[in-house]
Amino acid sequence: MSSHLNLIVRFTAFVLLFMLFPGFQSSTTARKLEHRTKTITGPTSMPLAFTANRGQWDGKVKFCANAGGATMWFSGDGALYQFTRTIQSDDDNRGFASRKRRLTVPGAILGLAPTPRESIVIRASFVGANPNSQPTGLDIMEYKCNYFIGNDPTQWHTDVPNYQGILYKDIYDGIDLKYFGNGQQMEYDFIVSPGADYRQIEIRYEGAESLFINSNGELVVTTRWGEVTEQRPVIYQLQNDIRIPVEGEYILTGVNSFGFKLGNNYDPALLLVIDPILNYSTYLGGNQIDFGEDVVTDGSGVAYVAGFTESHDFPTFNPYQDTLLGGGNATVTKLSSSGTSLIYSTYIGGSVVDEATAIAIDA
Repeated sequence: MSSHLNLIVRFTAFVLLFMLFPGFQSSTTARKLEHRTKTITGPTSMPLAFTANRGQWDGKVKFCANAGGATMWFSGDGALYQFTRTIQSDDDNRGFASRKRRLTVPGAILGLAPTPRESIVIRASFVGANPNSQPTGLDIMEYKCNYFIGNDPTQWHTDVPNYQGILYKDIYDGIDLKYFGNGQQMEYDFIVSPGADYRQIEIRYEGAESLFINSNGELVVTTRWGEVTEQRPVIYQLQNDIRIPVEGEYILTGVNSFGFKLGNNYDPALLLVIDPILNYSTYLGGNQIDFGEDVVTDGSGVAYVAGFTESHDFPTFNPYQDTLLGGGNATVTKLSSSGTSLIYSTYIGGSVVDEATAIAIDA
């Protein structure tokens, strides 16, 4: 994918949209079929959940969540976001599979057999935070998870609880940090008590190449897989249950670290909320191999995705071509600005293999 791809996310939830990087390896041989990763059809799926660690993962991990194809691990000293792609030779999978990424749960944590993979790991650490602040689950969910790892029943873990959110209590003096989900959306709030100093908040991205603030006041995070842009933070205060917008902006505080600066309308006597929201995150695919090569958005937030599929049930809507031909076809999909519906989605291809590698739009 182009290093200039900008995926719009509010605040540090940027990692959740890495699903729009090329996601899944393509294959036509039986040997590679067993390694295939299947996506979920349609723009909605299982609600976002925070799964507790009951011994199925490394002891440092307290909770794990999957949203938009990214795996997020939460511990007492921060959050870790991991994105992994399988390494293949240039002549494998018709010569282009080495560019495709597969998102996986870290094999070392789950005890899986190692395979050649390359990872991007972004660790969000909170500079000067309370080392005794540990995440706790909020609002337990009805469904449970089961982990049958290996052939030793003593290492199996059943009825593992899931939560709708987690809370770091007093991550800074007078400041809580809450992560929670809304469907496939991720939000997390810094909740600053009256009288507490919001300037304590400082986030460092370990694993990023650089950070800078562009002319629109957005935070741009540069990684070796491209650039990710975070919108200006949404900040407000509460008075008698009424939200009062507060002016604010990002400020760089050091190498790969940033904080916030608030405007003159900030009242230290009121509760303050810095509320990051992922615009949207969605699965797009069928029951075989799908990947997105490029994505662009227009001025209204509508997204256009170009890629490749081997799925005969890839979701189509108002298609130019409604049937998969040959071993795989290019795809072009237009999603609504909310990410909840298709405007159009189509195959494009002939009797062999066709692939869309980039997309551009005009004014």
